[in-house]
Amino acid sequence: MKADLPRRVAILSRNRDATIAIGLAVGRRLAAGDFVALRGPLGAGKTCFAQGLLTGLEVRGGGRSPTFVLMYCYEGRVPVCHLDAYRLNAPEELLELGWEELLSGPAVVILEWSDRATALLPPDRLEVELEPTAEQDDRRLIALTATGDRHQALIASLDPGR
Repeated sequence: MKADLPRRVAILSRNRDATIAIGLAVGRRLAAGDFVALRGPLGAGKTCFAQGLLTGLEVRGGGRSPTFVLMYCYEGRVPVCHLDAYRLNAPEELLELGWEELLSGPAVVILEWSDRATALLPPDRLEVELEPTAEQDDRRLIALTATGDRHQALIASLDPGR
C-alpha cells in the first residue's frame, strides 16, 4: 500500500439522492476489473449506491436490485456485473454463477451483501460500508476502504481533506 495515500475515507450522505451521487462519483472512477464490495444493514442504501455506480459506469437502464435473480450484467463504459448475496445459503453458490470467471474478466463487479461471502472476495477491492446514522433519518455514513494499491488513488480522489 502506498503510505502517502489514504486507505479509507468516510463521507456523510444526507439523503437518498446524495447516496446515489456519491455512488456516481465512485462509478466514474472505476475501471475494468475493479471489485466493489457493498455491505450494510437492510435498508442502508446499498442498492441506491449501486445505482449511482452504474450511472457513473455509463450503464443505461440498470439499477434494479439483483436480490431475486442474484446477478445482472450490463454493458457500459466497461462491462459490469451486479450481484447480491442476500439470498445465498452459502457463499459457494457464487461459484455456480461463474464467480471465478467474473473475477478474472474485464467486468467491474459489484457485490451487495459482500459480508455473506468474505471468503470468496478478491484481496484487492473497494469496500463500501453504508450505515444509517439515526433511526428516523435519511443520513448515511458511507465508509470507503481500499484493501490494496489498486483502489487507493480512487479513495484519495474522493477525500475532501486532501
